[in-house]
Amino acid sequence: MKAHRGVATVEFALVLSIVLLLLLGLVELGRVLFTWNSAVDATRRGARTAAIVALNDTPSVLAEMRLVMPELGESEINIQYSIDGTFPGAACVRGTCRFVRVSLTRDFHPAVYFLPAVIPLPDFATTVPVEALGAT
Repeated sequence: MKAHRGVATVEFALVLSIVLLLLLGLVELGRVLFTWNSAVDATRRGARTAAIVALNDTPSVLAEMRLVMPELGESEINIQYSIDGTFPGAACVRGTCRFVRVSLTRDFHPAVYFLPAVIPLPDFATTVPVEALGAT
């Protein structure tokens, strides 16, 4: 009977390490999905804002997107305007633009050390018809 004295402790340690690994993986999966959802919402908000503010008003678009993703940088977004809905298309001016597309390029940085340092996410983009482009 004395030979089996520490078996429960060893089994507990093995099972606990697996359970903690799964738990941390689930937490990281939740963070990825939250980042994904935030990026989709940020592009929607940015496109909606770009459709109504003045042409190339990047600070206003970025400010609206930062309501969802506060750490978002200007280099991570791209605003394009189009006459016919093809991007990149022919250049347009305020009166001829019919569509606007806001895209976001973002990478995910996991907090758990055993995952890769950076997980690339796909580019997120939303296209909407132009409404006013700053006209009053």
